[in-house]
Order: sequence, then structure tokens, then C-alpha cells
Amino acid sequence: MRTAGVMLAAVLALAPVPAAAGFDAPAARLDKAAILLGQRAGVSIGISDPSLAAIRTRPVGGAADVAGALRQMLSGTGAGAVQVGPRSWRIVRLPSSPYRKPAPPPVSAPPVDERSDGEILVIASKRDTPIGRYPATVSTLAANMLAPGLEGQGAEALTAYLPSLNSTHLGPGRNKLFVRGLADSSFNGPTQATVGEYLGEARLNYNGPDPDLRLYDLRSVEVLEGPQGTLHGVGTLGGVIRLQPAPPNLDRIEASMTGGVSFTEHGAPSGDLSGIIDLPLSDNAGLRTVAYRVREGGYIDDTLRGLPDVNRVDTAGGRAWLRITPGDGWTVDLGGAVQDIKGRDSQYADRHAPPLTKESPIAEGYRSRYGMGQLVVRKEWDGLVLTSATSFARQRIRESFDASQPGAPTRFDQNGHVDFFSNENRLVRNHADGSGWVIGTSLVENRYSLERSFAPIAADVRLGGISNRIREATAFGEGTFALSDRLLLSAGGRLTILELSGSAEGVTTLAFARAAADKASRRQVALLPSVSLSWRPADGLLAYARYQQSFRPGGIVVRDAFVQRYRPDDVKAGEVGVRWDTQSLSLSSALSYTSWRNIQADQIDAGGLPTTINIGNGRIITVDAKASLRPAPGWSIDLAGVFADSRLTNPGVVAQRLILPASFGPVDIAVIGFRKDLPNVARLNGSAALRYATVIGDFDLSLSGWARYVGRSRLGVGPVLGMKQGEYLDTGLSLRATRGRYALSATFTNLADQRGNRFALGSPLMLGREEQVTPLRPRTLRIGIEAAF
Repeated sequence: MRTAGVMLAAVLALAPVPAAAGFDAPAARLDKAAILLGQRAGVSIGISDPSLAAIRTRPVGGAADVAGALRQMLSGTGAGAVQVGPRSWRIVRLPSSPYRKPAPPPVSAPPVDERSDGEILVIASKRDTPIGRYPATVSTLAANMLAPGLEGQGAEALTAYLPSLNSTHLGPGRNKLFVRGLADSSFNGPTQATVGEYLGEARLNYNGPDPDLRLYDLRSVEVLEGPQGTLHGVGTLGGVIRLQPAPPNLDRIEASMTGGVSFTEHGAPSGDLSGIIDLPLSDNAGLRTVAYRVREGGYIDDTLRGLPDVNRVDTAGGRAWLRITPGDGWTVDLGGAVQDIKGRDSQYADRHAPPLTKESPIAEGYRSRYGMGQLVVRKEWDGLVLTSATSFARQRIRESFDASQPGAPTRFDQNGHVDFFSNENRLVRNHADGSGWVIGTSLVENRYSLERSFAPIAADVRLGGISNRIREATAFGEGTFALSDRLLLSAGGRLTILELSGSAEGVTTLAFARAAADKASRRQVALLPSVSLSWRPADGLLAYARYQQSFRPGGIVVRDAFVQRYRPDDVKAGEVGVRWDTQSLSLSSALSYTSWRNIQADQIDAGGLPTTINIGNGRIITVDAKASLRPAPGWSIDLAGVFADSRLTNPGVVAQRLILPASFGPVDIAVIGFRKDLPNVARLNGSAALRYATVIGDFDLSLSGWARYVGRSRLGVGPVLGMKQGEYLDTGLSLRATRGRYALSATFTNLADQRGNRFALGSPLMLGREEQVTPLRPRTLRIGIEAAF
């Protein structure tokens, strides 16, 4: 993935510049410089040899044409440019040179050179805002910054580098993601996700857990922190995560393969295999495909059934992207993604049993299937950019949980179905002074249904399900005004009309027969404003203040044998921050205050069954800081930390008693109680990464190490859900050697072989009866190989 991902630094014109104006570009990494020049000149620039991507270019000044700009840029680097089409260039390594090329970092090294305005664009801003002018907290992660093999871990790999991003750990394909401490609960249910996830222009989810697409063949990942309601709509309470895939190369056929074998202490071996093919179909069309298969070997033993390594997970998936450029500024992208995750058993162990063991009379397997298709049409003319993005996603999740009593093995099954349609049309105009605007419309329809059952069970107990449907029509806009050369004011708003309907499904008992007649249907209108002020007192220095809102609609749920409604919740957040970028140092820090009203939370009812309630109002105060240091050529150090203080400001108390069939006995469940911390919000998270890259002989070498500290948090609210989790340190180390088209790598994870407790939940129906922990994967070594063709 890393090899193929940098073969193409191709971009199409955003606003072609007349030749008479000349071309200028700062010194930078070659892949970044190629992107910037391509944007300014309106051409496509590809890099044939991935080991050239990290070469430092020369500054370009006053070049009359693209050929002259490329000559200046590549002077003395050992690389040259070849024109392969009217608007296409390819950078190649020169076949002969009177002197040896400098020792650049290999392609796997992070972008360690300066980040001047125009080089890094915040694509998720929907206006391609330069990071030097973006008035909010954003984390960017180039795909080649991931250690070899971590692409197959999905979102878990991102949490290792981004302390503001947190996750539950029920298993790949059924985890919930949280940004900036806005965590509602540890359970999966009908509530909408608090984070908006995107693959390019397509939104991946509405409600339901993170699809957990594997990170193969990505160009970058962006995380916008804090509410994003104005431009991204309902459900983006905590922020937005955008996965930006590598685009098709229209100039040449390319292919690559990566594979690896992993060995885990106290566990079964693992393996991963992926392949990428880039196929030009004509001068103006190309197809890029990626396919992968990952097996994560188990490491939890079930001593009751006498089975070792029961928690194996198998993942298979792929993506395809067809790009057509018919001319006159038009671009048409048609793509899709599919993924199938099968977990043989749950990921938890018993807290008081021997390490990495549990006792369960049944297998608690699960399966998550996801499919998505998208069509994106883009038109650029006279400084305007029109984008129309339509997507459809389908997610199917089947889960089984242990609900056994002594002598009565029982399985609780839960099946979730999500169908999500989205269409957005927007028009953008940007100006050189940072001013500009975006206006747009959006249509969304989401259907969610949940079916639940016990099997087998001695008594005749049947459970009903629910079905929720949401239709959303939206108009939004945002404008930025230059009050002076260094002062920008932005303001915007989003007007949303929602229609919500819901009903009880699968009704058989008298109680549910009555509940079936209770249907929820209503209309809701919401206005989500935003305003920000940014000031650049000096080059590379930005100070800003920002205010924004977001919300989630309500719905219906089955709770305590009746259909009940839960109310909408909303957040209002203010943020102040500063960002400073120089040649060798980048610093940023932000302070935010978030007010969260009528918090929706997926919890458990009096019978221990998943349900949804409003748990009260809350507030979150966060302070985050980041530092990137490049002390010497080839070296980089990245540090980040987040402090979060969360509180329920008016929690209620719901303690109920339910008499289940005789095989169950009485159960006391306190849903909400005395702890006021929000669930899954650690007071302190931090990460550190050290990277070094050099050339020895014919080999490009890169070494990286990383560590992440996850502070203590609690599973939920109340005495039963108040179990402690977190408070562990996870570490890793990788070495990669590249020679020509081939690379070998070794990656170690969990160097200290810590057990830890990532998540204090396995089966929600066993809460109050046994304590559960989700340990880290034990120390693991992966040996990988990569080849590019």
C-alpha cells in the first residue's frame, strides 16, 4: 500500500494559472511539491519511482511554463521530468548521473519538511482550506506514516497515532468511535454515531458501529475535532474522520502487492495479503482496484469448552475507483467498497481468571458485512468548483452474547440492519486572500432495524425489535470574509428538516401487541450556526476562535417490554487555539468547552438487554496539544496529548428490578447512578512517535517507534456500568528496507507484552454477574514483504 500509494502524486487543475503569471513553489518533499505545482498549473504529475517521493526539491520562482518549473524543482536531485501527454508529466530517476544522489528518506518516512500554505489542504473542510488558515483543530496522518502491517488493523491503527480518537473494543466491525471526549455509551443500538466517517466524498455511516474499513491504498486521513454540524450535518457531535483514497493513475499501468505473517506470544499466528492494480483505460479514463484479506489469530482460551485462541477474526474486502475526465473541467468518479468481517468468538477475558482466559458455555461470534457505492461528479470553471456526490451504504451486523445461567446455556442474538442514502451538491469559490464561500444542499434517508431473540431457552420468552426511519433535507452555507490581510471572519449555517418514524417489530406477546400500536412519527426543524475568527500575526502563526453546533434526532426503542421514545440531543462548543509552523517545528494547542444536552446513550434495561435512554445533560472541557520536530535530516518526532474533563451535570437515577423466568432468577440493574464521568472518556491520553530514514548502499532504510498512553475511564454511568478500564501503555517498533521495487519489513507491537484492559465489556447480559476485561493483543512480530510492478 505504501509503495503504490506514492507512485502517484497526480492532481487535476483547481484553477489553471496563465503562463505569463509564472509558476512559484517552495522547497519541499517531491510528492508535496508535485501536488502543489499540479494544482497551480492544471496538469497531472506522476512519480514513477516511489523512492523519489521524499527527495527535497529546489524552490521554483518565476518559471514561464511547466517544463521550466520542473527543471528548477528537480535540479540536482537525480530526477528528471518526461512529458507523457498534453497535460501529463512523469518524474523519473535519471539513468545516469556524474554524482551519487543525496540520501533522502525512503517513501515510508513521514512528511518531515516544512508545511507551507498551499501544501497541506484540509479536504474535509469541503473548501480545500490550507491548514495554515483552517480555524479549528485538525489532525492529519499521511498513509505512509503508518508502520508496515498496521493498514490491516483499520481504525485501531489510527488510535495508536491520534490520542483524540478513541474506540470501544467489542471487535473489528462493531466498535464505536469517539473524538474529543464526546462518548455516549459503550453499547451498540439505534442511536446515531457521534462521529461522521467518510471515504472520499461518501459518508460511510449514519448510525450503527464503525464499519472499520481497512486502511489499504489511502493517501491520507483527516480528523476534524469538535462539532461539524454546519458543513457535515446531524450526528457529527464529536467530529469528522475522512479517509482519502489514492486516485486512479490515468498515465500508466501500475500494480503492487503486500503480504505478511505475524507471530503472537500466547496466541495463534496471523496473516495478511493485499494487492493494488491501476489500469488506464484510455487517455481520459482509469480504474484503480484494491483487494485484501486479513486473519487476526486468536489469543483468548476458553477453558470451559477446552478451546484455545477462540477470538480469531477474518476480514476480506476490496475497493474500486473508476475515474473519467471528459474534458472542459469535468471529472466523474464511480466507486465502491465491500468488506466482510467474521469474528469466531468475543474479544474479552474474565478478570479474575488466569490471564487471557474465559469460561463460556457458548461461542459469542459475530459477523459484520458492509457495502457502499458512490458517484461523484465535479466541474471546475472560472474559479468555481461544483461537486455532486451520491452514495448508498448497507451494513448488516449479527452478534451473539452469552446470557447463560447455571445449568442453562443460553444465547442472546441481535441483528442490526442499516440502509443509508445520501446526496450532496455544493458550489465552492476560494480567493487568494483566504476569503470565499460554499453553498449546498443535502438529502439523506436512513433506515435502521434491530431484531433480538433468545435461543435456546427453557421458557417461552420472545423479544420484539424496532425499526427507525429518518429522512433529512438540508440547505447549508458558509462564507469567509477578509477583514484585513491577516484577519478572516467566517460564518455559516445549516437548516435541516427531518421526518422521523418508527415502530415495534416482531411482536408476539400481549405486552408487545400493545407496544406494536405505539408508533413514533414526527417532524423536526433545526438550525445549526457556526462562526469563527482567525488571525495570522506572522507568517506560519495562526490564532483562532470558533463556535459551532450539532445534534442527533430522537427515535424509538424497546425498553422494559414497552416501546418508548428517546429525545434528540445536541451539542454547543466553543474553541480557541493557536498553530505555529516553521521549517523544523510545528506546534498547536486548543482549549474547548462543549455543552451536551439530553445525552442519548445505548444502555441496558432492567433485564440486562440493550436499550436507549437520555441520561441527562453534560459538559466536556478538553485541552489538546501537538508538536512535530524535525531536528535533523531524516529525523522526525511527533508528540500529542489530550486532557479531557467530562461531567454529567444533572444525572438521574433509574434502578429497576425485573423478574425473569425461573431459570434466570431476580436481577437488579442500576442503569444510571452515582458516577458523573461520561463513559469511555479518559482524563489523559497521549502519543509519541519517532522516525528515522536514511540510505545505506542500495537500500533505503526507515526505522520508527511509537507509544500511546490511554488513561483510566469507566465503561458507563452507574455502579454496574462503572467498571474501570484503560490506564495502559501500548508500544511498537518497525524497520523497513527498500531496494528498487521490493521492500522487507519487521514490525513489533506491544513490546512490553502488557495485558491492560482496553474495554470492560464482553456480554452486556453478564454485567453484575462477572467482571470482564478486553486485553491488548500480546507481543506480536510481523514479517512483511512488498513488491511494486
